[in-house]
Amino acid sequence: MKIINILQNFLIFSTIISLGLGFIYIIRLLLIKKVQKIIKEYDISLGDFFLKSVNNFLIPILIIFLINYTISYIGINKYLYKIINICFIVLKTYFITHFIVCSFNYLINSYLKIKSSDYLEKHKQIKGMIGIFSIVIWSFSIIFMFNNIGYNVTTILTGLGIGGIAVALAAQKILGDLFNYFVIFFDRPFEIGDFIIVNNKKGHISSIGIKSTRINSIDGESIIISNTDLTNSIINNYRKVKKRRAKICFWIDYDIGESKIDLIYDISKNALKDYIDISFERCCFVTYDEIGLNFEVVIYIKYINYHYYINHVNYANIAIYKAFQKNGIKFSNYKSAFLIQKTQL
Repeated sequence: MKIINILQNFLIFSTIISLGLGFIYIIRLLLIKKVQKIIKEYDISLGDFFLKSVNNFLIPILIIFLINYTISYIGINKYLYKIINICFIVLKTYFITHFIVCSFNYLINSYLKIKSSDYLEKHKQIKGMIGIFSIVIWSFSIIFMFNNIGYNVTTILTGLGIGGIAVALAAQKILGDLFNYFVIFFDRPFEIGDFIIVNNKKGHISSIGIKSTRINSIDGESIIISNTDLTNSIINNYRKVKKRRAKICFWIDYDIGESKIDLIYDISKNALKDYIDISFERCCFVTYDEIGLNFEVVIYIKYINYHYYINHVNYANIAIYKAFQKNGIKFSNYKSAFLIQKTQL
């Protein structure tokens, strides 16, 4: 009689499993066929992720539920069923958690591909955030798993709560930097490669980390600033600057004469006409100084990077100087200017 019951249970188990697997296989084929049709018709990138999710997560989870239901239906030894049920809970927790983490990873990467022009650099930047999210999700999943198995997780949660408060108090600054890392990521005040000025420091953003941001300064050194200090500072970002303004000031001797003072505008303008990336804006006689007649030339430079900009300021200064020398226009006496500056110091 006992052998007959075992054979009967085995037959029922085999029948339910076979029918269930067949049903799951049909669902899989229908889903894949429908999704492939949508992908071909609308060129949706989400379809690839959906297909992978069906094969890697949905099908295994359905199979686990099918086997679990079948075993509970036919009835087996109480202790054996408990062990098998624990295995099923562990497997379900693994697949569901893994699916959540992969979905989050996919959504973040899709967002970066749409919003960011430099996907590879931005992907390096968010690795820390994805890692933190994964740790948090897996931690909660493991606690939830132990709770389903039958352990009392209240003590664990209480211990984690007390430990979390202690850690938070001991690492307030680190947690502040971590929070501001998320602020930088979502608010995007700057990106890797941007030229910025912050606290009189100039340079290009080389990396954005969980705690600090690194800037390669124009002098060559690497400047490391905490994310909290960076977000609390006023930042000048030149990412979208198409042209940059430069002001050139100089002083002319008082004995220049009426005929030459009228030529300063045209001489300055013509001196810069051969530079296609320099746009002449104006030349003004600003004020009378003890040094001499103060003139101001304002130009705009097609901005690519700081070194390009400063080189063209240099070209403009040299061009104006040569043009004035050629036309016999003298700058104010160097010794007089030096003495006045020394007196002011």
